Amino acid sequence: MNPELTKTFIQHYIESLHERTRDEKAGAKWGFDWIIYNLGLALYGKPVRLPFRRGEEGDYAKTKTESEQGVDLSFLSEDEQKLTIFVLKKVPLTNRNWTDADFDRDLRMAMNPDLKSPHLVKIRQVEVILAYNKDEDQNGLRAYELFVDNASKTLGGGATLSFARWNLSDLVSLTLQHLLSPALVPQKFFGQLNYLCAQTAEFRHGSDEWEQQLLPAWKRLLSDLLEEGEIDRAVPLVPVVLLIVRQQARDNRSIRTGMFDLTEWAAISLWRAAAKHESIKNPVVRFWLRFYLLELRSFYEEQMPFLSTPQSIDQVTQGSFVGTIAASYLGYWHAGRLGLLALGLAEVLPDATPEAKSEKEALLQEVARWMEQLIQANTCLYRPFLDIQHIEVFLIFLVFLQTHRLLSLERFLLELVNRLYLRRIANRDLPFIDAHNSLENVFEQVATKPAAPVVTTSSSFFVLMLLELSCALPSHETLLALIHRRLVLGAFDEGDPGGNEPLDLISWIAPADWDPRIFSGQLNEDGESISTRPFSDSREATGRELFEAVQKFVQLTRQHSKVQFVRNTPIAALMLASLRYGSPVPPELWRAVVFPESPPAPTPAP
Repeated sequence: MNPELTKTFIQHYIESLHERTRDEKAGAKWGFDWIIYNLGLALYGKPVRLPFRRGEEGDYAKTKTESEQGVDLSFLSEDEQKLTIFVLKKVPLTNRNWTDADFDRDLRMAMNPDLKSPHLVKIRQVEVILAYNKDEDQNGLRAYELFVDNASKTLGGGATLSFARWNLSDLVSLTLQHLLSPALVPQKFFGQLNYLCAQTAEFRHGSDEWEQQLLPAWKRLLSDLLEEGEIDRAVPLVPVVLLIVRQQARDNRSIRTGMFDLTEWAAISLWRAAAKHESIKNPVVRFWLRFYLLELRSFYEEQMPFLSTPQSIDQVTQGSFVGTIAASYLGYWHAGRLGLLALGLAEVLPDATPEAKSEKEALLQEVARWMEQLIQANTCLYRPFLDIQHIEVFLIFLVFLQTHRLLSLERFLLELVNRLYLRRIANRDLPFIDAHNSLENVFEQVATKPAAPVVTTSSSFFVLMLLELSCALPSHETLLALIHRRLVLGAFDEGDPGGNEPLDLISWIAPADWDPRIFSGQLNEDGESISTRPFSDSREATGRELFEAVQKFVQLTRQHSKVQFVRNTPIAALMLASLRYGSPVPPELWRAVVFPESPPAPTPAP
């Protein structure tokens, strides 16, 4: 990640904090006193004065309510000759706050410590550090400098007195140097995050340990962070936690893609929270753009020279059908992320000025070129095995459509249909698309070739979507006839039509609250499935006839559509949640593009 972006996320978190951490009936309030405490341990020695009583792991420290000479924290050096005193403020350093927020009073109290205590008798140097997690103005700085200039530089017993000031920028810099570790987060989450960092450093991304141990722990931590304390402070903490995990697992060779895995689940959790709390929409959008989308772009800037090399993904097949399935899964992973990148940028990047519009268009064209290169180099993109991979195909459709690459889109769909046709009519080695979306079943069938197939290929949501998407293209009549004859009917183009049973075409009426429920993955069997027979029993049906039949079917099913979209939720975020939970997207998302006379619905692409 760009170092400046890293600084920005750390800054947003520190800036959001209260002065002191405390546990209240209404929920926990997180303060930057915990950060100062850990920086003090790292830089200044042992604590001799704290604003809290340290608690057990998994709990918060108990806040002290008494005032002690304006001192918030103090630390004693190892040789017991230097005392460092912190005065904390959660407000900007301004001339007005100098008195109203007790800057002056507390500094005066802090500069006169009682050095007669037995553990302070060796003190030769006292430093008072004013730390505040906001900015300052010139008048505030002038008030502080005047105070320091007029303060005595010696204390009783001959100890020297000096002053220092840590503003927000200083806190960010010191945190990056000394505290990008689990110690940075509120104490209650230290144990969880520390354990998670150890797992992330050890487990390979995609391994059983990663999937079965690390990801559940990560989701629990996200849930705890966003449900504990104040949501306005929890949101900026999430990217900080990710930065800590990445730093602690930097030697794991699989951490780059592993971080996308963790970031995607974090994004889903944040959008789920944003559906309940309007106040956090802007910081969630900022995370979505800067931490996820721009990181995806950076990743593909680095990876496309490899991914655009002919058969760069397909080479993992090593001549086996099992490897062919693995290559398909990997290829569709990349296609899905490129699609999310293009759609996400189209939705959130500004285009109010000619310059911004031109920059946005250039970025979208860049991603479209990457998608073309990925598809041209890797035939695995023409080998979907699961019905749920309709999501990635829809994203490919959007990438090409929004950049006006209709020829690329037509070529992709035509080649996809041609290769699926071979599996539909005859190929016993590679099954047709599994309607039950079980990659395990696909692997089992290919590896063991059981007498009774374990892959269900008699119905398809995927193929019905292909028919509907084709209606958006100038060559829709040719494509419709081809898809219907070859995939729906499973018939040969000429001569004996063959003995394949036609597919049941499946559509889905999503529940009214699909958005935002998709962010919780709690749809189960909600919504209504609609099954329809082929639009014609004849392989000679013309594209015009099929277009009219598809259009009529769409009109009929729309009469029962219930889903309501939250207007300011990016469609790309909804698509990500569908991808990660393995849940179909509502057909209305592509119908809003293909059949624009639809009732109001968000349009995923211009």
